[in-house]
Amino acid sequence: MPNTNWLWFRVFANLGLKKNGGKFSQERLDADIEHLNTFYRGDGWSNDGPEGIHQMDYYSSSFAIHFLQLLYAKLAGEDEPARAEEFKKRAQLAALDLVHYFDDEARHLESQRNAHDWVFVPEHLAENYNSPGSPYWACLAFICLAVPAEHPFWTSKEEVSGDVIPKVKALKQPGHIMSYLGGHCMLLSSGQACSYPMKGTHAKYGSFAYSSAYGYSVPPGLLTLEQYALASQLGLSDDGGEYWKMRRKSEYAGLEQRRSGDSDTPVLVSVWKPFPDVTVRTTLVPPEPATPNWHLRAHRIEAGREVMTADGAFAIQNERAADGRYLDPYDPSTHEGTQPRIIGNYDLATPEGWAGGREGAFAVSDGAVGIRALEVEAKRAANLVNADPNSNIVRSRTVIPTLQHTVKAGQTVWYVSAIYAKPAADGVPRASYLDGWDKVPEIPGWLKEEMAA
Repeated sequence: MPNTNWLWFRVFANLGLKKNGGKFSQERLDADIEHLNTFYRGDGWSNDGPEGIHQMDYYSSSFAIHFLQLLYAKLAGEDEPARAEEFKKRAQLAALDLVHYFDDEARHLESQRNAHDWVFVPEHLAENYNSPGSPYWACLAFICLAVPAEHPFWTSKEEVSGDVIPKVKALKQPGHIMSYLGGHCMLLSSGQACSYPMKGTHAKYGSFAYSSAYGYSVPPGLLTLEQYALASQLGLSDDGGEYWKMRRKSEYAGLEQRRSGDSDTPVLVSVWKPFPDVTVRTTLVPPEPATPNWHLRAHRIEAGREVMTADGAFAIQNERAADGRYLDPYDPSTHEGTQPRIIGNYDLATPEGWAGGREGAFAVSDGAVGIRALEVEAKRAANLVNADPNSNIVRSRTVIPTLQHTVKAGQTVWYVSAIYAKPAADGVPRASYLDGWDKVPEIPGWLKEEMAA
C-alpha cells in the first residue's frame, strides 16, 4: 500500500466490514489511522505522505484526506468520539484556508495533479493511476444529499465573498500566497513536490503561479521550448535549447516577510538547482492594489556552466475569435493579437518575432497576459512561444509570452520579471484588457537592496 492518503481506502474497507458484521482487523484499522495522523502538520493541513514530504495538494486536501476524515467521524463517531472530534476540528481549520482557492464565480484554480476532465485534458496529462473510472470521484458531490433539507447547505443564501476574503493571503502550511487582485484567483507556490514519479511534476507542483482563469501546461514532448510549454516556469538549458530543466524540488522553500513602507509583504523564497553547478534563488511577490494585474518574480542565478534561460508568463488561448486560426500581430481595432508577432521554432531568426525585455511581450484573446523585464540593464529578449497543441489543461492551443537570455559560465545575474494577467469576464470590455499593461510596478526597495548586496 502506498504511504499516502491511499491508506484511508484500507481504513474504510475495514470499517465497512466492521459495520456490516464481516471479518475485519481493528488492529490494522487503528494502526493505519495512527500512521495517517503522523502526516498532520497543523492548521488543519496534512501532508500526503510522511515526514520530509511537502505535498499538500488540493486533491488530497479536499477529495481525500479531509473528506475521508469527516466521513469517518460520521460513521464511527459514536464508537470513537475523541478521534471524530479531532477530525472535525481539522476540517474546520482547513476550510479557513481552502476558501481562498476559489474566485468570486466559485471557479477553483487548478494546480497539481488529478486534472482529468477539468476542461480540456489530453490523456498524456493524466497520472499513471488514472483510468476511465477516475471521473467517478465526482460522485462525492452527492454526499450533500445525506443532509436534510433544512440544513444550512440548502438554506443558506448564495453570496459572493466580497470584502470578507482578504485580497492577498499567505497560507503557511501549503507554502502558498493567494491573491484576489486583477480579476482572478491566483496562487503563488514554492516548495511543494510530489514524492513519486508523475507526468509533468515540475509543472503540476513546481510552477510559480496558478490561476482560476489560465490553466497550467504540461509538456507533450521534450524537445525545444514549444514542447516544454513553460507557463509560469523558468527553464534552463545547457545544450543550446533542446532540453530544459525547471524547478521541481527546492533545497530551501519558505514563506517570508519583506518590509514595504509601513506594512509587511509576504513573499515566497526558494533555492533550487537545475544542474549541479547552477543555483537559482527565486522570490515570488504578490500583486499590489496599485498594480493589481502584475505580480513579480526575481531570480538570482549563479551559473557554473553556460545556460540559456526562458521565463514564461501564463499560457493563453492562441486562436482568433473570427476563424480559430493563430493570433495575428496585435490589432487595436479588434483588441486581439500579440506583440511581437508569433514565430515558430523554425523562424527564430525573424526580427519581427522579438522585442526588448523591458518592452516585453503580450498576447490578447480571452483576456490578456504578458511579461516584462524590470532589471535596469535588461539584456533579455521577449517573444511569444507557440506552445505545442494539447499542452494546456484549459485550451487546446496556447501561446506563452516569454523572456529569454543566456548566462555565461561563471556569471551571477539577477532577473526581475513582471507578469501581467487580466482575464476576460462578463462586463469587462475587450478594449480594457491592456489597460494595466503600461502601469508597470516598480522593483520594491527591499528587493533593490538584496540585488545590490
